[in-house]
Amino acid sequence: MPKVVLLTNFVDDIGFEIANNLSKDQYSISVSGADLNLLHYYEKKLRATVNNRSILSYKLDAINNFENWFFQTVQVFGQADILVSKSTIDKLDLDKNSVDWKYHLNLIDVALPFLIKSNKGGIFIVIMIETNDSFSYQIDPIQDANMINFRSNVEKKLRGTNISFNILLAYQHTVKYMMSVGNDKKSALKLLGDFRKEISSLISNLASSNILLFYDNVIKIKM
Repeated sequence: MPKVVLLTNFVDDIGFEIANNLSKDQYSISVSGADLNLLHYYEKKLRATVNNRSILSYKLDAINNFENWFFQTVQVFGQADILVSKSTIDKLDLDKNSVDWKYHLNLIDVALPFLIKSNKGGIFIVIMIETNDSFSYQIDPIQDANMINFRSNVEKKLRGTNISFNILLAYQHTVKYMMSVGNDKKSALKLLGDFRKEISSLISNLASSNILLFYDNVIKIKM
């Protein structure tokens, strides 16, 4: 039976690329988002691209009803194996330590009983960091106290399980910045699109591995 991936914040281009790659690798995909119009738009686009009916979309309400989403996913597919929890911040937010680690931790708390039943799953935390200058690459949230505390909490929760836990920090330039350093808009958009494909391919390749990633690993990827 194909593995089942749950993907949060599906409703943007990088969310689509991740789901698109995993669908092509024969994963069943359960996607969620808060904006119903965008959720329907990207779901329709995904179905047209991969011609795959193993797709479920779920609108999260204002209180982020994760548990209902997971229950519905298991009802449809029979299992839940891999969680991809994604969020996007910009450089100024990063300076203020505003990655919402509590959001990701709450989601992991809900997902854990389902993933343990699978006994072959993993958790990916994907943080998209939008940058407007080359200096932003020097910012390292790995040393941020909030992130260290988050990793410690997740490690305790996963102790004794076979679930791998990994964080992907993806530093991407904005189109505005790329145009300011000599790219035209078309070239800038292509560079951004290629970077999104690189990220989604990395997640897909690692998820396809029998061992997923090394436990509690942080990977940084830059444009």
